[in-house]
Amino acid sequence: MAAWQPPDWANAAASRGPAGRPAKAPTDADTDRDRTIRAMELIHRGKVREVYADGEDVILVASDRVSVYDVVLPTPIPDKGRILTQLSLWWFDQLRDVTPNHVISATDVPAEWAGRAIRCRRLEMIPVECIARGYLTGLGLAEYRKQGSVSGVALPAGLVEASPLTPPIFTPTTKE
Repeated sequence: MAAWQPPDWANAAASRGPAGRPAKAPTDADTDRDRTIRAMELIHRGKVREVYADGEDVILVASDRVSVYDVVLPTPIPDKGRILTQLSLWWFDQLRDVTPNHVISATDVPAEWAGRAIRCRRLEMIPVECIARGYLTGLGLAEYRKQGSVSGVALPAGLVEASPLTPPIFTPTTKE
């Protein structure tokens, strides 16, 4: 058995294709839909998701990339994008009678992105992000150390990193 070798982090990103999947060279067997992917306009690439323009619609593609405290880690988690997409679709379905949403289809997407993409209506984004914090970590910890509170919620003195927050606190923020 060969000895374990550490991953080549410098070249890992270069070998990844759309949405963090392994890159593949185009072949004559590419479908029309796969050719369409290369022609789509990439509107936005976030830490975990990409947004492509496809006519009047947009296609949201969840990658396998991992983001921790605004840093994208070099090692993707296989099928993370599929799980995120299925979770999102489940919630949109659960809330369909409560509020309308932007989802058009999870199946009318390029075959390469099947299971990890959603075709959506174009909407104007409201740049907010909401975090339910169960533990004191990250930027919340930094704010607590300076002010004794997180997002205006006063917390008891003496908390340390990873202290449980009971009950959890809701911390809305703006999205960049």
